[in-house]
Amino acid sequence: MPLVRSLQLLLAMLALLAPLSPPAVASPALAEDGYELWLRYPPLPAAQLARIAPHATAIVVQTASPGVDAAAAELTRGLSGLLARPVG
Repeated sequence: MPLVRSLQLLLAMLALLAPLSPPAVASPALAEDGYELWLRYPPLPAAQLARIAPHATAIVVQTASPGVDAAAAELTRGLSGLLARPVG
């Protein structure tokens, strides 16, 4: 059950951040590989960054597993890109 709760929390965090990311149509078309095209995390605009950055300081994983670890790594990558700073 802790794994299910961890995944629920992870999905909730992603749902909170999704509306804050700029739409893909606003970005110029560049040659990218599929991973970067699908999962790009450009820094947030200053107003959103100021509002969100103080609250996004760490990714906490309560129960490690390959799936949860992969999700946590991607969440760390995404937040670090959106916030333009490392998130631990």
